[in-house]
Amino acid sequence: MEKNTVITISREYRSGGRQIGRRLAEYLDIGYYDKKILEAAAGELGLSPEFFTDSNMNAAGLFSIGVPGLGLSGLTDLSVNARVIEKATELMTRIARTESAVFVGRAADAVLDPGIRKITVFIRQDFDQRVEACMREEGLSRRKARLRVREMDDKRRNFVRFAGKEGWGQPEQYDVVLDMSRISEDQAMETLARLFDEKQGYETLKGGYLNQYDHYA
Repeated sequence: MEKNTVITISREYRSGGRQIGRRLAEYLDIGYYDKKILEAAAGELGLSPEFFTDSNMNAAGLFSIGVPGLGLSGLTDLSVNARVIEKATELMTRIARTESAVFVGRAADAVLDPGIRKITVFIRQDFDQRVEACMREEGLSRRKARLRVREMDDKRRNFVRFAGKEGWGQPEQYDVVLDMSRISEDQAMETLARLFDEKQGYETLKGGYLNQYDHYA
C-alpha cells in the first residue's frame, strides 16, 4: 500500500506561504488544499462561502455569524466555528488517508490526527517586507498596511489556538521554519521537496505537472 505524506503550511500574513504551497503541490504532483476546505465544510453545514472572508473574521480569530444573509440567527460564533472546524477536520483527514497533499492554513497541523504522517511547516518573513507586499497587493497606505499585517497575524494565531494548538509561529512547534527574507521561493520549494522524499522513503518524480493549480493563484 502506497504511503501518503501531507505537508501543512502555516504562515505569517503576506509571507508568500500560500504561493509556495501551491507551487510545491504542483512540483510534487500532489493535492493542494487551502481555504476551499473550510468552504466545503461550510457547504455541508448550509453556510455561505462568504462566511470565510477575511473581513468576516473577528479579533478572536473566529468567523462571525453577524453578517446579514448568512441565515445563522440563534447560533453563536463559538458553536458555528467549532462545527466548521470539526467538519473541516473530517474532510482533511479523509484526504490525508487517501492521497499525499499540501494543506495551506486552516489549522491543519493542529487538527490532523497524530497518526497521519505529516511535515509541519511555518513560513515567516521580515515584517517590513510583508508590509510592502500588503501595500502593493491591497493598495493600502504604509500605516494601514502595518496595522493590517499585525491584525491578520493575531487573527491567525487566535484561530489556531481555538482549533487546539498553542505556540503559533514558535519554531519548536514545527518540523521546519522557513524565513523568506533569507531564501527564495525556489529554495523553499526544494527544501520541502527533499523533506517530502525523506518521509516517503524514495525520490519522487517532480515537475511533470506544473501550473495545474493556477486557478488557485
